[in-house]
Amino acid sequence: MPPAATNLPELLGLLRLCITTVEAAIQQIRFDAYNPTDRYLVSMLLAVKDYAIGVLALGEARATAALPGTVRSALDAYVDIANLCDHTNYWQHLEAADANSWSKVLQAASTGKNPYLKAISESDAFIPGRSREATRLKELAVLGIRKLEIGERFEKAGLKNEWESAYSLMSAEAHNNVSHLVTRYFDLVSDEIGLRQPGNEMLESPGFDLSNTLLMSDILLHSTEKVLRHCGHGVAVLATARRQFEPLAERVMKADSELAK
Repeated sequence: MPPAATNLPELLGLLRLCITTVEAAIQQIRFDAYNPTDRYLVSMLLAVKDYAIGVLALGEARATAALPGTVRSALDAYVDIANLCDHTNYWQHLEAADANSWSKVLQAASTGKNPYLKAISESDAFIPGRSREATRLKELAVLGIRKLEIGERFEKAGLKNEWESAYSLMSAEAHNNVSHLVTRYFDLVSDEIGLRQPGNEMLESPGFDLSNTLLMSDILLHSTEKVLRHCGHGVAVLATARRQFEPLAERVMKADSELAK
């Protein structure tokens, strides 16, 4: 990547500004806590904000191997935010996913074979909870509501391109695909292959660390904008962060296109 493109400290500075901006915006949001769509939207936005804080801390500590998994979780939440805003009954699919997840855990606990689930199976709430989750799944199924797979959720949100690109690449890193690990931890450009040494890294951060960090800012701003608009607020509060984001985005996209050649 050309030295003039951008660097991690610059992107972390932008992310810090976005976090501060969004924290102020969240304090002003008016929503109906009894409405499941509003409740889940605000919960998702708070999660995205916390993921952003995590990315900032990881970047400052140069623990960049943990960035893809964290940003991927934020992108996952943004997909749900987009769907909650665009589809009135989407919250029911989230409840179906929740019930499905709990049902699997409770069924595994029922066997008595997993010592890590012993505390759950011996709880007074275990049998009522298992019954409640099974009933919830049946009620949703009667309505034609089921858990949506991750690809379905992205496509429903109109984000198929993001599913096939950013999410796929971050998943590969989060799952420790060996090509990503070797590129991150080994010097493959010197005469002899060896572990990277401090001060002897590749020209810039390995892989897509810079674009992942920028993507976190983008997800945070887009998530906040959608929730603000859904709740009837304007988005002028995000203007300063947006003005700083746009030129950086252009530079990182250009750098990534060179990296992919």
